[in-house]
Amino acid sequence: MKHGGFAKTLGVLLVAAVVVCIVVYVGLQPPFGKPREANRVTHDAGFSIIKPDNWSTQTYFRNREETATNAFSFVDERLKGAPSSFAVSQLNRPEKVENLKQKGAVETAFQGRPAWRIERRRKLEQNIQIYADIDGQWYLFTLGKPHRFSEDSLTPFIESFRLETPKPSTLVPAPASQTATDEPPG
Repeated sequence: MKHGGFAKTLGVLLVAAVVVCIVVYVGLQPPFGKPREANRVTHDAGFSIIKPDNWSTQTYFRNREETATNAFSFVDERLKGAPSSFAVSQLNRPEKVENLKQKGAVETAFQGRPAWRIERRRKLEQNIQIYADIDGQWYLFTLGKPHRFSEDSLTPFIESFRLETPKPSTLVPAPASQTATDEPPG
């Protein structure tokens, strides 16, 4: 009889150990998975980035009156409340470091290049903006996430950014009131 009680206790402990191992394994996985090259989206303006599985994508094209000219926006709509999101925007004019400092930016690095980071915390989420000059073109990377996820869970996706060859369809002729330098009016 004693052996039956021991075997039963050992069985319960073994099942509990397996359950704990599964919970720990699942808990250690990044909440959004790892970047997969199959999820790379390429903007006609000449840049690409990998989006997380099952995230919606919005693509934006040049609008000379706004700061951002071409952009991707990604949202995990499965999460209710404050969903996680990130965006990459190609800016139509360079950022002035003095202006970034006035906004509270601190110097950092992005893909080995100098960059500027602005962080804002709200009640339910954190917003991070990274401004980077990549080969003479300024980009803004924006990360909005609930506090329950670490920034590191989306960093591999943002770091997947790379320059591509622009498609001719994005080369919009300048309006007659603008010069060919593509500078915004005023």
